[in-house]
Amino acid sequence: MNSYLREELKFQNDLPYEILTGAWNYDARSSYPSVADRLASAMSQNPYLRVLVLSGLRDLACPVDGVRYSVDHMQLDPAFRKNITCADYESGHMMYVNLPDLIKLQSDLVRFLQP
Repeated sequence: MNSYLREELKFQNDLPYEILTGAWNYDARSSYPSVADRLASAMSQNPYLRVLVLSGLRDLACPVDGVRYSVDHMQLDPAFRKNITCADYESGHMMYVNLPDLIKLQSDLVRFLQP
């Protein structure tokens, strides 16, 4: 996408990449972007906030082990951990393009959204 924007469309913009509302230097190699602290803060402020984490086992953009590590190491009161539900899929980042995962996704979402 960057190549298409810069080379073909001649569009250049060096604004920082932002995650939620915080700036992130996309070229930084010493760290990785994470919203775990903000998520833990939101969950601590709202005891009714529930989170569904969907992970593709073949996801190279958000590797499942990295996501699990972030969730497992959030500074979160143990009482709020019950509000986190995780679901894994055989495909990658876009699990909905694989029909068996799409069916599982629908089932997981229905189960998650039920009171």
